[in-house]
Amino acid sequence: MVTSADYSGYLLFFDESEFRRKALSDLDEPGHIATISTVADDWPHRGVELCFISTDGVTISHVALARKGDMIVTREYRVTLYRISAIDPAGLMHGDSQHLCKWSLHVCTRAPIEVWNRIYAQASSSQIVIELNDRRIESNRRYRDDAYTTMAMERDAIGISLEISGFDRSLVLVEHELSGREPSSYIKRLRGASSGLVHEDRMIEHDAQLFQGAIGHKTDVIGTVVFSKSSGERLYVTNYNRTPVESTLGVDLVYYNELYRSFVMVQYKRMQQESGDHVFRFSKDKNYEDEFAKMYKFDIDALQAIPTNALEYRLHPGAFFFKLCPDAFFDPISPDMINGMYFPVSYWHVIGGTDETMGPKGGRRVSYDNSGRYFSNGLFAQLVRFGWIGSTNVATSLLEDVIDSSLKNGRSVTLASGRATREASNKRVKPDSLRPKPSSGRRGSRNR
Repeated sequence: MVTSADYSGYLLFFDESEFRRKALSDLDEPGHIATISTVADDWPHRGVELCFISTDGVTISHVALARKGDMIVTREYRVTLYRISAIDPAGLMHGDSQHLCKWSLHVCTRAPIEVWNRIYAQASSSQIVIELNDRRIESNRRYRDDAYTTMAMERDAIGISLEISGFDRSLVLVEHELSGREPSSYIKRLRGASSGLVHEDRMIEHDAQLFQGAIGHKTDVIGTVVFSKSSGERLYVTNYNRTPVESTLGVDLVYYNELYRSFVMVQYKRMQQESGDHVFRFSKDKNYEDEFAKMYKFDIDALQAIPTNALEYRLHPGAFFFKLCPDAFFDPISPDMINGMYFPVSYWHVIGGTDETMGPKGGRRVSYDNSGRYFSNGLFAQLVRFGWIGSTNVATSLLEDVIDSSLKNGRSVTLASGRATREASNKRVKPDSLRPKPSSGRRGSRNR
């Protein structure tokens, strides 16, 4: 028996037309079907379960992973289904129908173990069932050490690059990530996406041309991947690191928007939990002063740039940003971004000198409560995608210096290059899409 003898999941029942309309259509939140009210406490918060799905009450036709999320109203929780996959039909026996959880009734209980094991044994003729059960086990482990924190930030860097480039981040990360029990650079966990893994020599050749020789560390390449659309849009991603993931001290993202010839660099900073709040302390980062001084000097010079054509116009022509991340621990199936705060370095300089960030003992600290304004994931991605923020030009020597400094300081560097079509660039941004979505729970909670 592949499944553990003491485990059983959920048998879900949907009306077929409703299932196809909600689960198998393209939604803003791929895989999300509805909310349910659990009648027992046997589905832990954020817990991942394996679910079999029936649309006729006679056979099991699909399998999925499901995560119980935050409470929506009293006793009703959001449940998100991932990796919904068709399987070879598995027949239900007489009496099994009483264990089907009817989604319309907002009630869900586990199937009896003996019923579950019988159905699992039949359904596991489809390899996807075994793969998803392995992923269920993996997903319910706790990944909180430094190596998995690095993996979480690397995945976030790839995720925001996908968002900027106009790809469906949720589907890409859920559909193309391989499982793995040991920590490693996140890019190694990705499948090939639509066009397959790019051969490293081709990717390095692309980088050498794109970054005009700024990347001189070919031996530090961990992995490469390219994503593409039929419309011609592409995203190239390369990860560089010369330090084992277990010892990596941080993550940087360098994103180049080819259409607008614009760079942004995001340096991830981990917040620590103090007295129920998430806080970044300047003094806890030994490389902070040197890194900040270099970034700030460039941004001050960049703010004086005068655009010579429409594509060069920026609301903010600075290239450097910090992203503060609370509790960035690795979640193997969630496609969600780390719900952090993006700050332009020039704005960071301002808030770093205010009374609000001064602690009672004279130390500087930034939290959700004293930071004032910041960019959310969605707002940051949209502004970079359409060239409203980012550099107008960057000297090759500066890029080389920044990347070399990051690698010497034990950081992982993700280089991403988005190639959009002119038609994509002319797409109008809806005002609502630029508003940060309200987070569930208290401020600073993870956006899962």
